[in-house]
Amino acid sequence: MAPITRQVNKSALNKRLVWNRYALHTAGRYSFYLAMEKFDVDEILNKGLEDEDRLTKNELLIYSVAYFESLADIEGWDHFYTYSMRLYPSLLKILKLTGDIESLRILKDYENHFEKLGVKFAPEDIDQYLTTATNEYLESCPDWREQFSELGDNRWKLISSYLKLQGIELKT
Repeated sequence: MAPITRQVNKSALNKRLVWNRYALHTAGRYSFYLAMEKFDVDEILNKGLEDEDRLTKNELLIYSVAYFESLADIEGWDHFYTYSMRLYPSLLKILKLTGDIESLRILKDYENHFEKLGVKFAPEDIDQYLTTATNEYLESCPDWREQFSELGDNRWKLISSYLKLQGIELKT
């Protein structure tokens, strides 16, 4: 039987859900299957920029990655750590859930860098250290932003695959 498709607008969450319903006749019973929720990364990023508290649990995970990438490109890698560290646990969580070992390695390398310098991995401490750092120091640091950016396509494939298992189709 062909799928019956309709769009449902949930005003509270302002999400579009697409329901595919298949009626299968199995031993005198009908089974119904629901299709995936549709998430758009750009829409989630904009929603989070307006008000992070309006994000659902899954949207927050997506937002943390999209925001991190955007902020690193626009303001620089360190800016996230000095002004948006509250999102760091969500960023780590989604990367762990998706098995993105390479992205996690880069983030851990950044953490270890400050540990070796004796700098507490906290926004105020990182900011204080960086504001007094010499140009020689800054130029000697690895380009974590570039390393992380190079993994972007693979990272979003892993995130999409993970979310698909959660019943969410991701538009990147």
